[in-house]
Amino acid sequence: MAKAYVPVNRDQPMLMPVDKREWLADDHPVRLLIFLVERVLDTSAIEAGWARLGGRGRAAYDPVMLTTLLLWAGLDAGEQSCEKIVARCRRDVAYQYVCGEQVPDEDTVRRFRLHLFDRVAALEIEVLRLASLAGLGDFSLAAVDGTKMLAAASKKANRTEPTLTRLAEQLAAEPGPPGLAGSSEPEPPAAGKPARVAAALGQVRAERLAGEAADAARVAAYRARRAAGGPPGSAPRSIRLAEAEAQLAALIARQEDKLAAWQAQRDAAFAAGRGGIRNPRPKVHDHYKVIKKRERVEQLRAEPAQAPPSRRRGDGEPAPVANLTDPDSGLMPTTRGFVQGYNCQAVATWDRLLVAGSCGRQTGDVAQAVPMLAAAEAAVELFTATRQAAGFCCTCRHDQPEPDRHTDPAEHARWRAGIDSCELHHGLRIDWMLLDAGYLSEDNLTATGPPRLIALGKTRDLPAGDEPPTGPPDPEATAHETNAHHLRTRDGRLAYRLRGHIAESPYGHLKHNKGLNRFHTRGLPTVTAEWTFTRTCHNLGITLHTIQTNRTNPRHLAVLAETARQTTLSPAI
Repeated sequence: MAKAYVPVNRDQPMLMPVDKREWLADDHPVRLLIFLVERVLDTSAIEAGWARLGGRGRAAYDPVMLTTLLLWAGLDAGEQSCEKIVARCRRDVAYQYVCGEQVPDEDTVRRFRLHLFDRVAALEIEVLRLASLAGLGDFSLAAVDGTKMLAAASKKANRTEPTLTRLAEQLAAEPGPPGLAGSSEPEPPAAGKPARVAAALGQVRAERLAGEAADAARVAAYRARRAAGGPPGSAPRSIRLAEAEAQLAALIARQEDKLAAWQAQRDAAFAAGRGGIRNPRPKVHDHYKVIKKRERVEQLRAEPAQAPPSRRRGDGEPAPVANLTDPDSGLMPTTRGFVQGYNCQAVATWDRLLVAGSCGRQTGDVAQAVPMLAAAEAAVELFTATRQAAGFCCTCRHDQPEPDRHTDPAEHARWRAGIDSCELHHGLRIDWMLLDAGYLSEDNLTATGPPRLIALGKTRDLPAGDEPPTGPPDPEATAHETNAHHLRTRDGRLAYRLRGHIAESPYGHLKHNKGLNRFHTRGLPTVTAEWTFTRTCHNLGITLHTIQTNRTNPRHLAVLAETARQTTLSPAI
């Protein structure tokens, strides 16, 4: 007998709720998001200047609604494609609830996103204020880390300076577009391919001049060390071949002098009737040192020939390139090879907030440490000012000097416990800023700012059998020695082991869970704004989860935010 199944009645009529509010659960996060954007966050900066109409003769879409839509798209699935956002407005109930059955077109969403990016710094500050009022912001352990984000450009669009120069000449020779006769509208600024080619050409020229200046400084330092008689070290790449050829010529000359002396000694022996000398004939061109040095010279001569002339500089270094699609992006080294992208930095707190960040085209992280440390201190000041303006009380001794944990551990424990229990300053004291070995330098160790631990290499643990030190570092120790001492202590080891969890977990969430590994805009200012918006959505998601998990009353947050807004200004981060 056949098994009976539940019948499939696709033509069964049903009644849907007529109110969209009944389609969503009471605890759906989009409800809280709408309340926070409309009642708590200050969106006056976003509303100012938004006069784009939805169509000819039609009123503009509400900027607060569009802001909520973009924030929900970033929170829900990390969606940043305007086309996909509009598609979700047609089929997703949460998006329809945000829009109120109004489906904006793709051009409107795209224009408003650029409008929002111009004012995203104010939105980021508002979200950080909200996170502070919700109890977030634990700066006791914070970390600075970078990640490579793909640009909206291909590596194949990179060009060298000769190619860009030739392309600029070709574009300059072409006739420009005809103007509009009788038009009173001002001419638009230079845009399109000529502007991108000019920007790329200026960029590679600047990089070439900077590289030549740096190489000249290295050559001067090398020759100064040689003149002083000390160890000169390895010769700079630009003069490496010339130095090797000079050393080969000097070596051959010394061997020829030895041969001439041997020949004279042999002739004198024959003239005296001794029948020659016992010393063997010195070698010149077949001497092992000459052979080895000649092989090195041939190797250096062959290196520039491995790349076409357009891909190398005069000193043998790879020629700088610029991307025609996005001139501000650069080639970034990753574990999967070089990619066209940006180097994005962020400061992460213990509770996974990304309180500050930046974007750039530098492949290294050394130059980003000091700005990020300053941004972390500015974020602490923002959280403190927000809580103080909202009426939070201070019950600790934060303004007193920190007791020495080595000489008086009990007093230091009481002082620290007072800060941890303080309503105002809880979590707003940076004990350690954690940075990996990519930030290690003398300037980053000695720069003003919060205390920091910078890794000395890839390994972070002590060798087996070493006991961690318990006392303070030597007062006469250098910055590197002091940093190494703190890393060897028990507290330093335990703190730095948490760096990966603090700094890399947000990146893993954004890239793996949300799929945000590529920018959708071009140009460093716009890309920086997009990275700021990405961090803002990340912080807002953590704040929403905290409010819902801790059963915080959103209306109480609205009162606190209004009080803080009336008594303090928004400092820039």
